[in-house]
Amino acid sequence: MASKGNGGTYQPSIGIGAIYPRGKRGTHYFEFQGLGQRIKQSLGTTNPEEAEKEARKRFGYLLAGDRVEQLQEAKARLAVAQDEEQNARRTVISLDVEGIWKHYQRQLSLVSVSRRHADGTRTTPLSPRTLRQTKSSLTKFLAWYHDGNGTGKAMHNVSRSEAQDYFADLLAAGAKLSSYNRYLADLRVIWKRLADKIASANPFDSVPQRKKGEVDEDTQHKEPFTPQELATIHEKATGWIAVAVVVGQETGLRLGDVVTLQVSEIDGDHLVRETRKSKKEQVLYAPASCAAIREWIGTDGREFVFPEMAKRYMGLAGFKRNGTAPVKEFMTFLRETCEMETRQGGQTVKGFHSLRVTAATQTALHGGNAQDLLGHTDKRVTDGYVQPTLEEAKAMATRASQSPLEQIKAGILTLDEGERKDLGKWLQTL
Repeated sequence: MASKGNGGTYQPSIGIGAIYPRGKRGTHYFEFQGLGQRIKQSLGTTNPEEAEKEARKRFGYLLAGDRVEQLQEAKARLAVAQDEEQNARRTVISLDVEGIWKHYQRQLSLVSVSRRHADGTRTTPLSPRTLRQTKSSLTKFLAWYHDGNGTGKAMHNVSRSEAQDYFADLLAAGAKLSSYNRYLADLRVIWKRLADKIASANPFDSVPQRKKGEVDEDTQHKEPFTPQELATIHEKATGWIAVAVVVGQETGLRLGDVVTLQVSEIDGDHLVRETRKSKKEQVLYAPASCAAIREWIGTDGREFVFPEMAKRYMGLAGFKRNGTAPVKEFMTFLRETCEMETRQGGQTVKGFHSLRVTAATQTALHGGNAQDLLGHTDKRVTDGYVQPTLEEAKAMATRASQSPLEQIKAGILTLDEGERKDLGKWLQTL
């Protein structure tokens, strides 16, 4: 018979561990610590005598035999008990897109667990674009999984080795590392969101994420337009594209920012708008752009500079949202009207974003702050946009060497130690 100790704890007569009630129902638990192992497990009864019998039955082996064997057996029994507990609370979610998606969307009211899903809170829903990308990543994985005879299985059946094989196949098929990381983030967050339901480890946590340096090397950045290409574009562009090109070349704004420009953001010879990420006000001196916009608008009263394109892009006024419409129209213009090669090595290397490269390069060439122009928080990102030709690079170097500050620095370097001391004393008197 067990004896009752302090706080409702029972010491079983088998001489090991402790038995004590927990919770409102008073279900008894067995706890043992020793041999490098800690066991804490429900005995499934509220009766202390029955709890002692169950503890003797399950854990009596701890009193006899070699300690190594005891520890191994204890681990084995604990693993079985944990598996049984997981199975008891596991929800079988079949491996089909709509079934998983239904459960996943129910979890979006909870606090987010991924950087990409940082807006998935109770107050701010995820954007439709993020949801589409996430569902697309899930669809791609399940297509691969079912192709390997994975039908009839559930989410908790996906193993770590299968997750690793999928991403190995992606790389073998030539997937870009940026896409690799995006798919991985999406699949990780779906399985993590449903972890409590499927009661299994996240198989995608075992897949390594590609490092930023690898992704940067794998990503082919847009090339700037040559002077001849720019001349051809300006000569042949008509309609909204003609105005958008002037804005893009002078301000470095992305195409999405250009097509959503509002008339109220035109202030004299400046464009005044919020930056995309930080939501801080950005003021861009753009006399050529503002002049082109005023000529384009005329006396027509409107909210957006390019009303039809803005409504299609954002899905306003009865238009179906189509965020790719301006990109497709501009790329068709480059290829068909300008007869320009826009792809190289299977990747698009020239497009509207090339105007952003041109704007950054020209700003740096004339001594301006390209980082402020593009609105980047990291200078290293801006440096990737500045792509001067050899002649432009020489001009930039010459301009830097001829600046008054650089000339002063060069003059100081020619002074001997005594002259530098005299210069220091003179500067202190100023």
